[in-house]
Amino acid sequence: MFTRETKIGLIATFSTMTAFAFSSNAIPPLVTTIANDFHIEYATFGGYVVMLQFTFFALASLCGGWAAHRFGFSNRSLVITGILFLAILLMAGSTFPNFKWFIFWAIPLGFAGGLVETFGAIMICRFGGPQSSKMLNFGQVFFCLGAIIAPTLIAFILGYGFSWRVSFLGLGILILVIGIWFIYQTRTLKEPTWEMTDIGHKNSDAFAPTVKIPLLSDPLLYYLCGALFTYVAVEGSIIVWVASYFEKNLGLPAKDAAWRLSVYWAGMLLGRSLILLLRGRWTLWPALLAASTGMMLSNIVLSFKWGPLAATILVLVGGLLAGPLWPTIVTMSQQMRNSSAFTSCVIGIGALGAAFGPLSSSYVIKYLGTKYFFPILAAEGVVLITFILKARSYKSS
Repeated sequence: MFTRETKIGLIATFSTMTAFAFSSNAIPPLVTTIANDFHIEYATFGGYVVMLQFTFFALASLCGGWAAHRFGFSNRSLVITGILFLAILLMAGSTFPNFKWFIFWAIPLGFAGGLVETFGAIMICRFGGPQSSKMLNFGQVFFCLGAIIAPTLIAFILGYGFSWRVSFLGLGILILVIGIWFIYQTRTLKEPTWEMTDIGHKNSDAFAPTVKIPLLSDPLLYYLCGALFTYVAVEGSIIVWVASYFEKNLGLPAKDAAWRLSVYWAGMLLGRSLILLLRGRWTLWPALLAASTGMMLSNIVLSFKWGPLAATILVLVGGLLAGPLWPTIVTMSQQMRNSSAFTSCVIGIGALGAAFGPLSSSYVIKYLGTKYFFPILAAEGVVLITFILKARSYKSS
């Protein structure tokens, strides 16, 4: 189906998901470590830095979609811009003397990350066409690999007594290498153009409207934005606080708590890999409903008191069940409207969940305690299922 050159270019595009994962998982395992170094409360550090990072991730998705539509910027050029800035910013972050620097640093870091993941995902969807659900899930396997490697590398560095600054420097260099490889391997890569009728005829779960609906007047936009926002709020809360949960609630050392985030991402990787084994139609609405229900149930179970081993296994299962949600919602957005502006808007609004989730959960941890952390995430799961059912109902009407 694809030439050898195209396949290598696609792998290079998948690798940009790994680079973004390095940047988004650089801070969570180090929340307590950096906070102690700067003598500030860890809930304050994690909540505000991540909030700023993903607020500007959302802005990058929205601005990039507008710029692509208005000025004709290619998805590739937006990814290149983002990935080079990610590398520079992470390496610069290793030199910061105090917490105030992180506040300003989180803004361009989030914006650069938004360009990489949003427009890298759209590139992958365009190459996948009718099978873009499987293609994007496969791309997100690369994200999971980066999300596993980053906390594991950080835990290794902390275990040998090195500063957290070495982690930032090392991850920045890895991102730079990936960026250079992406630039070289995609220099002649051309994205295919899929017609809505191609998608609609080959996949009965796709939705091809007979009349083009203005973006802000499209109910489907709000349902899918709501679904992705809620999911990312839950995922973001777990990513930022799961290491702190094991350290503060279960009494594990920082180096042992840090790799629990890798366990969660290992579950995500497995869940996204399993999607590749399903028939095409089962990778869309059925996958969304099954994954959202499973994620909600796993958070209900984690609401009870467990020992470190049992809690670790449950975190792995929770990641497995939640794995297909992000790529499948994004895939449905692209297939239903075949528009970079529509899809980037869904991804951008969804990214605000990564700002809202960790910040709101930081207040839960601060004022109510960690015992309320997972029950609230379970309640958010009910909201997620509601949005998915509304989108499904609208698609069928």
